[in-house]
Amino acid sequence: MTRRLPELTAFDLRLLQVFDAVVAAGSFTAAEVKLNKSKSAISTDIAALETRLGVKLCRRGRAGFGLTDHGRKIHEASLELFRGMSGFRDSVGRIVSRIAGEFTIAMDDDLVVGARAQVADAIRMFTLRNPDVFINLRSSSPEHVTQLVLEGGADIGVNVVPRRLPELTMHPLFSKDLSLYCGARHPLHPVADGEITADMLSQYECIDLVAAPGAGIAELVDRMRVTARAASMESRLMLILTGRYIGFLPCDFARSWVERGDIRAIAMPGLAASSTGYAVFRRDAAPSAGRDLFLADLTRAFKPLRPPAPESKSILSSRPKTVFQPEAGAA
Repeated sequence: MTRRLPELTAFDLRLLQVFDAVVAAGSFTAAEVKLNKSKSAISTDIAALETRLGVKLCRRGRAGFGLTDHGRKIHEASLELFRGMSGFRDSVGRIVSRIAGEFTIAMDDDLVVGARAQVADAIRMFTLRNPDVFINLRSSSPEHVTQLVLEGGADIGVNVVPRRLPELTMHPLFSKDLSLYCGARHPLHPVADGEITADMLSQYECIDLVAAPGAGIAELVDRMRVTARAASMESRLMLILTGRYIGFLPCDFARSWVERGDIRAIAMPGLAASSTGYAVFRRDAAPSAGRDLFLADLTRAFKPLRPPAPESKSILSSRPKTVFQPEAGAA
């Protein structure tokens, strides 16, 4: 016989929010900052929730934090519960023409300065018209932004998507130019651009691509000796500064380092690339007035920027390539 649980109270919801935050953070310690609570207070809340539900939710100790089978299923159910509550708020908001509650935006750490300003403009427009909204802005790596959106941890993401996923609706916002760079201590640094060939590039260690700048550039990187990977612009720059690696960086991010002579762009016909920034959300997400309005504000904010650039041709082949684009109708 299924044990009937007591009616959910505001206290239960608060405990579930603490539990979800711990799961998202991966440990009690990591959740302290997000929750603004001590580890002992978090432990007390989790113990209270376990008592309330009558099951063990997680294991913690020297082996680290981990969910029990009950904990995993209850976490999934709690995410569904909070999504339902958010949907209810949106429905009521549409009825009374008002949006309220928490709205979570996940933003790529690597957004260039211009794009950050546009996101700020969009948030300003959105919150001026919807003063009852509580904004939760989360900044992380491109992979984690995508993960947050897929797992329901964010209503919308602004991201240079690492790879195309059928679960996501992707609305193009902007593009950023990329160039291939080497450090001042790299053997290619003193070599004139006209002397550098694709075969020469294939001899040197290269940093793997994080985003998808186009099939032609991906083909070039596939022929190189890919021996490193770094998720952020700063970490890719650090590897390039070692003088051992070549790798792609956004041109505006790299400009000051080029002017100081610490790195240089490798200029070859067809070697320039671009990556596209998107607003992303789950394709199967429930209708959300907040998301629709914020997406409209993002689109308005990014309108002055130039549209996403077409794919550059590869220096290796003149054959037509498949361009990395969102699915038809995604915008």
